[in-house]
Amino acid sequence: MLCAHSCQSRAQYSRTRLLDECLAVITIRCICNVKCYTCCIVWRCSMAQAIIATGKENQAQHRAALAKMLMKAFDLWNVPNEDQLALLGLALENRAALSRYRRGEPLATNRDLLERSGHLLAIHKNLRLLFPHDRDLAYRWMTARNRAFGNQTPVEVICEWGFTGLLMVRSYLDRALGS
Repeated sequence: MLCAHSCQSRAQYSRTRLLDECLAVITIRCICNVKCYTCCIVWRCSMAQAIIATGKENQAQHRAALAKMLMKAFDLWNVPNEDQLALLGLALENRAALSRYRRGEPLATNRDLLERSGHLLAIHKNLRLLFPHDRDLAYRWMTARNRAFGNQTPVEVICEWGFTGLLMVRSYLDRALGS
C-alpha cells in the first residue's frame, strides 16, 4: 500500500479497531517517518470483515468480547438456550458452545456466526435507541408478540426463518429508527 501523503513511499499496516458492528478504523503508518503522519481509514464493513481485518493477534480478543456482549443481550432479552442456539445459527446439539461463550471464550471463526452476531448486536443497539427511557420494554421486545411479524415474537421469526428472519427483524428496527 502506498502512503496517502505526499512522499508516495510504502505504508505499513499498523492496527485495526472496531468502532461498532459496521465500522472499523484501519491505522496505516508511513515507513518514511519523515514528513508523514499516521492516517486512518474508516472502513464500512460487516462484523465478520471487521474482525478478519483486525489481524490474527486481535481476532480472538474481539470474538471473546462479542461472545460476552451476546450472552449479556440474551440474558437481558430472557431468551431460552434453545432459541439462543437458533439465533446464532447453531445446532441444538451444540449447547457446549453456549457454555464456552458464557465462560468468555471467543466465538468460532465461522463467518455466518460472526455475521449473525453483528446483526443481533445491532438489534440490541436499535432497541436501546428506540426505547431510551424504558429499558424493560427494550429488553422485552424480542420476546413479545408483534403484529408486524404476524403476531409472532421477533425471536420466533428468527428461529423460523433463520438468517432471513434475522435480517427481517433488523431491517424493521432500522426503518423504525429512520436509518
